[in-house]
Amino acid sequence: MTDAKGRLRDGLVLLAAGVIALGIAGSWGVHRIPADDILDSVQAAVRAVLATLLVFGVAGFGVTRLLLPEGLRRYELLWVPAVGACVLALAMTVLGFAFVPFHVSLAITLASGVAAGAVALRRAPGRPPAGGLFWPGAIAFLLAAVALVPYFGAGFPTVTGPGSDAFHAVGAAEFLQHNHPLERHADGPLDRFPLRWGSKQPIYYALGSVATVAGLEPYETLAPVAAVMITLAALGIFLLATELLGASLLGAGAAMAVTGLNAMVLRTALNPYFNQTWGYFTLPFTLVLGWWAVHHRSRPAAILLALFLAVGGFAYPLMLPIPLLALAIFIWLEPVGLPSPRSIYRGRRSLVWIVPVVLALLVPAAAVAEKVWEATRLLVDPGQSLRGWGGDLLQFIPAHRFFSLPEDTLWWLAVAAMAALAVWLLLQLPRALGAGLGAVMVTFLAAGVWFRQREFGWYFEFKTLAFSAPLLLMCAAVALSRFRRVGPVLLALFVVSAAFAGRIEVRATGHQLTEEHVELREWAADLPAGASIRMDTFPPNQLWGSYMLSSRRLCSQLPLLGTDYPHVVYSREADFILTDELGREYYGGDPPDARPPALRQNARFTLYRAKPDLPGEDLCSKRLPYGRAGLPE
Repeated sequence: MTDAKGRLRDGLVLLAAGVIALGIAGSWGVHRIPADDILDSVQAAVRAVLATLLVFGVAGFGVTRLLLPEGLRRYELLWVPAVGACVLALAMTVLGFAFVPFHVSLAITLASGVAAGAVALRRAPGRPPAGGLFWPGAIAFLLAAVALVPYFGAGFPTVTGPGSDAFHAVGAAEFLQHNHPLERHADGPLDRFPLRWGSKQPIYYALGSVATVAGLEPYETLAPVAAVMITLAALGIFLLATELLGASLLGAGAAMAVTGLNAMVLRTALNPYFNQTWGYFTLPFTLVLGWWAVHHRSRPAAILLALFLAVGGFAYPLMLPIPLLALAIFIWLEPVGLPSPRSIYRGRRSLVWIVPVVLALLVPAAAVAEKVWEATRLLVDPGQSLRGWGGDLLQFIPAHRFFSLPEDTLWWLAVAAMAALAVWLLLQLPRALGAGLGAVMVTFLAAGVWFRQREFGWYFEFKTLAFSAPLLLMCAAVALSRFRRVGPVLLALFVVSAAFAGRIEVRATGHQLTEEHVELREWAADLPAGASIRMDTFPPNQLWGSYMLSSRRLCSQLPLLGTDYPHVVYSREADFILTDELGREYYGGDPPDARPPALRQNARFTLYRAKPDLPGEDLCSKRLPYGRAGLPE
């Protein structure tokens, strides 16, 4: 009878979770998308997600089996893709900087993963424990589906959200598929790796690897991979709740749900802030491994900790203070401390692999140091302006949205209750653990409040609270799960609140890359190989326009300036002219330099042949310079 009640309860909870996911999808309007269109995006998402899990799984199984401490092994399968993401990213980066071609690097990395798995099975045979995996797996599936709703609803594989960094992200991945990270080559959408992203090669090697295995373009793969990464972050929250906070399946599952449906966590993946997504993904794993390495003086945990810290730091250097603060307090208050570095260094033989790896990662490591130093100078001197760090935000985000609350009515009272629950929970933990986690939340939540008081502080506030607020939500959910009678009811309300808050974020998210943009690639392919195209378009449209037309020489009379993005060069003379609806509105019809009739036209763009003998010289180029390079003086 007890088993029957348990199955009924589990079935009802799963049904409720499905209703939440379908409700979010319905609010976006997915049900109004034609079946053929939605199947196109669904099949691409499935291919990308399966390819992600495949390459992460192959890269991560052997390392996880060899290094995961025995006390963490009950959820070994949840660790495998997370460890594999870090192994793949770093291995591809080391090989890439060592001038190994991309596809050879990928083959070596996956083959090495298979070999490591075989060695691991010989040393520690047996299947990974499977008990207790149903609920975290089911919740992870639903969270990934929610994060992919705008991708499904677009009706074709696309890039979701308004964040223009997505152009750089897919361009960086495509560049690394064909070039050395420090090379300059003008045959693709970018002719160099993005200047301000000098440390982020690992995550774009990972994106390019998944795209290659899935047989998709990087732009088709970005949103599914981002959805997988925040889902892995939710699994990290589950592990943090169970392994460090002693949560039950109910408490850990609820923590997954309220953080995975958090509006700002979803915004991070949907926009997509790909580097921040990877930084957030690594955070809960670093906290678990940091405690395990210190409290148990575990050498394997310390190695895995270094792996996650390296990838998190390369992806998003500003996340490093969070785990490092917790780690410092663990070390300070625990009498054991970290294992000695001598346990890793085994004499001169170790230099055979240490020296090449350090040299290969020297460039991204230097970029991390530069980024941290630049941010530190800004933060320690309140007199310095944060204007240059505004990002794509133009104002402060309403504070309640960081805490899985759909409305701002008495939001501060709800957050105060969460804080009280978190304090109650942390006081029950070992002193060093409770102090470490508490210090992280107090310090960075307070930092968020401080940034809100500074002019142009919205970027730092968003980044700070997007990392620290989910930790508070997790602690509150775990605390509620310990109240037997009222706890389940309050947890259910907490999850519903998060679902409504996440629903608002998902519903507001569209897609930035349109089918009309993608069609430009076909237009370019039909033009002569040496043809040049002048873009008489709204300058922001030149980002994706230049991406799809990158096989031809490009230019504009009004290039996109004043941003961190590359731009096409200036030229009036060209073989062809492309305009968009805003360009036609500006000209009042056909561009005066064009020779009608239009050669190609869709709902957004029109392509003409240019008039012969236009004034000046054809200066169009495949190069996309930064700054004012390529512009007339």
